[in-house]
Amino acid sequence: GKEVTLVAKPEPHRIELASPIRIYGKVVDAKSGEPIELFRVVPVKAFRPDFYSTDFQAGSVAEGQNGEYSIDIDSHGQSDNRYRVRIEADGYRTALGQKSLAMGDAPLEEDFELEPAPALTATVLEPSGEPAESFTVAVGTATTSPSFSLDRQDTSFGISFHVEGKSTFELPATFEAQRIRAFNDAGFAEVLREPDEPIGTIRLEPWASLSGRLTQGDRPIANEWVYFHPVVRRTLTEARFQDGFATKTDLDGRFEFERLPPMRGTVKAYLGPWRDSALTSSRSVPLDLNP
Repeated sequence: GKEVTLVAKPEPHRIELASPIRIYGKVVDAKSGEPIELFRVVPVKAFRPDFYSTDFQAGSVAEGQNGEYSIDIDSHGQSDNRYRVRIEADGYRTALGQKSLAMGDAPLEEDFELEPAPALTATVLEPSGEPAESFTVAVGTATTSPSFSLDRQDTSFGISFHVEGKSTFELPATFEAQRIRAFNDAGFAEVLREPDEPIGTIRLEPWASLSGRLTQGDRPIANEWVYFHPVVRRTLTEARFQDGFATKTDLDGRFEFERLPPMRGTVKAYLGPWRDSALTSSRSVPLDLNP
C-alpha cells in the first residue's frame, strides 16, 4: 500500500508501489553460537525516536526456524514510520533490533545473539493473603504500552493472559523494565520490575469504587461519558499503560465505577469537539482512591 495525493490531469497517473518492508537475518545462542531452532519475530513500529508500538497480532508475527528468519512488514501505506523487529525464544532473553528501515528502503539484514535466561516467575496472593487461583496478568513496557481496560485486555499491542487453577505465572526474561498488573474479582495490584529483577510475590489490594452525580447548574446530565484518568503521566522511555476507565450517567445524572485500581487520578465528564454534549463546561476533580 501507498498513500498518494492525486490532482486531475489529462494523462493517467503513474503510481509506483514500494517493495515490502523486509527484515531478515540469523538468530543464534550467544554462548554456544548454535542456531536457535524455533523463535518468534515481532514487528515494532517507531513513530519517532523512543515512541514504539509492538504488533503481536497473529497475522503480523513471523516464525523463525533453524536460526534464520525473514519477515515482511505491512506499513499500511504509511511512509513516515520506521520499523524494527523483536525476537522471542523460550529460554532466552527477548531482544529488540538496533537497526530500522522505512517504506521504500532496501531489505535490511540484522543478526541476533540471544542470551540464555530463565523465565521470571511470580506468585499472586488474594487480599486475604491466600494464594490466588484465578487472575489476569497484563504487562506494559516502553516498547508496547498497551491500552488497559478491565473488561477487555489488549493482546494485539501488549502482553496479557489469564491464569486459572494456580497462583503462579511466568514471563520471559526481557531487555526492558516491565510494569506488571495482576487482578481478579477480589482486587488489583501493580508492580514495576527491572530486566534482571525477580518478580516475586504480588499481593492484590481490594478494588476502589467511585460514584457521583453530574449536573449543570441544578439540571442532571444524562447519557454523558465520565472518565477516570490516573494522574501519573509516564514518559515514552518508561514502562506504561494507556488506561481507559469510563462509564455513562443515568437519567438522573448519576454515575458509578464499581471497580477502579486504588490509585491517584482525576474524574471528569467528557467535553470536546468530537461529540455533541449538553455540557457547556466541565471540571476535573482530583482524587486519591483507596482500597
